Amino acid sequence: MALKKKTLWRLHAWLGLLAGVPLLIIALTGSWLVFKPELDALLLPERTQIEAAAEGRRSLDVLLALVREAHPDEVVVGWAPAESATRSDVLFVIKKGSGLWRKMYLDAQQGRLLTEPLALEDGVNDWLLSLHYTLLGGHLGMLLAGVVALMLIGLGVTGFLIYRRFWRRLFTLNLRQAWRGLAGEFHRKLGVIAAPLFLIMGVTGAYWNITHAVADLAEHGLSEEHEIVTGSWLGAGLSLDALADQCAAAVPGYQPAYIALPKDEQGLVTFYGQVPERGFLRSPYGITFSFQREHGKLIAETDIRTQGLVLQVIDAFRPLHFGNFGGLPVKLFYCLFGMLPAWLALSGFAVFVLRRKKAGKGAGKSAAPDKARIAA
Repeated sequence: MALKKKTLWRLHAWLGLLAGVPLLIIALTGSWLVFKPELDALLLPERTQIEAAAEGRRSLDVLLALVREAHPDEVVVGWAPAESATRSDVLFVIKKGSGLWRKMYLDAQQGRLLTEPLALEDGVNDWLLSLHYTLLGGHLGMLLAGVVALMLIGLGVTGFLIYRRFWRRLFTLNLRQAWRGLAGEFHRKLGVIAAPLFLIMGVTGAYWNITHAVADLAEHGLSEEHEIVTGSWLGAGLSLDALADQCAAAVPGYQPAYIALPKDEQGLVTFYGQVPERGFLRSPYGITFSFQREHGKLIAETDIRTQGLVLQVIDAFRPLHFGNFGGLPVKLFYCLFGMLPAWLALSGFAVFVLRRKKAGKGAGKSAAPDKARIAA
């Protein structure tokens, strides 16, 4: 049993050392990004905040025509309609002859563009978002962040196995003990408290990053360039409003959260959305409708409410990862406890260093007996 615990401790220590720096970055940025919508409104109000109009949103077709007139060389490939009447839409565009994705902010109430095309990482929060899930390393960075998430799972599991009798002294702390003991006790208590959140963050983060990174690497290799877009592939007479009405007729109350537009001849028009009463652990993208790009024929539809357990669990990954399913109390919990991997990385490093120092001092005292034992 002692040997097993020692092996677990070594595995736990090495996982912590290997994941320490990227885990520190991911934890701190993740805690900040829990409040991304609120921080966007605070830091970039000219882009994200608008005034609600009495007549409501302009139609999708009118807004798309406005964008095309203002930027004839840009192809709209993605559209995120705002959930609130006081927030702007986000459009994703690619310049003709390019493969580089950019973004624009759109006032759908007044019918006006708020920005020129911007880099996806423009703005401190979007830069931090890229740092959080790609470590600014593109496909390989995304894969690395996924591996770090797997290490976080390993840290949680090995830590629990090492300190599985944690309840005995969970709410006691001896402040008179030496620094090594205090650092170790502080590390253990924080780890026990945060272990459930570690598993949630680790599983959801690893799934997203690894699946997306593997798909991107398989399609594009190490290159960060995407396929070249030569022009709009959306049918000239196709009405996005008519497609949205068709979605709402099929699912009463349906609200699109993202519209994917075709980038090539094989592309589809896909609406991702939900209904207002979707439940607190449903993502806003669980009900989809895919249409043929020229004439709008319905090709496929999916409703997460009728899917199997595995797909429903995967759909719940988004609210579980972002902590946006329970209002301000849950967000505050995610923000505060989401920082714990960062503090555990620091306290764990302190425990490791102090243990090494103690081991070094002990080795000097026992060197002669060890040599005599080996000689004998």
